[in-house]
Amino acid sequence: MKDYYSGLVAVDENIGRIIDYLEQKKILDDTAIVHTSDHGYFLGEWRMFDKRLMHEPSIRVPLMMRYPKRIPAGSVRKETALDIDLAPTFLDLAGVPAPAHMQGKSLLPLARASDPTFRKEWYYEYYEAPNYGKIPPAVVFAPSVTS
Repeated sequence: MKDYYSGLVAVDENIGRIIDYLEQKKILDDTAIVHTSDHGYFLGEWRMFDKRLMHEPSIRVPLMMRYPKRIPAGSVRKETALDIDLAPTFLDLAGVPAPAHMQGKSLLPLARASDPTFRKEWYYEYYEAPNYGKIPPAVVFAPSVTS
């Protein structure tokens, strides 16, 4: 856990360095900043330390966005966002329409207002052959988490 937390401190410090640089160049408010992770992590919950189980600590990840031109400061949403929403969001930020075949939805409309119909469910699947770490395969089709 000590290594994990020191890694988080390093990420936090480096994001601060980037923001300081953008402020010095006077382009902070003209720059969209998106910060997220690829997974959560168990830090002793249920006596587990890993990222591969379909439980809240490993599937809920941080997602923070800053772009004052389109995202009001302090906005917090409970809708379920997925990694497939990032590409459409980046295209939306660039003013480029997402191709019709692209999965996911831009998250920018959520910056203006909550939308309980944004995502009703999601699909989770995990399988790592040949069972590295003895994590059992998991497939879940679940309603969106709104806590």
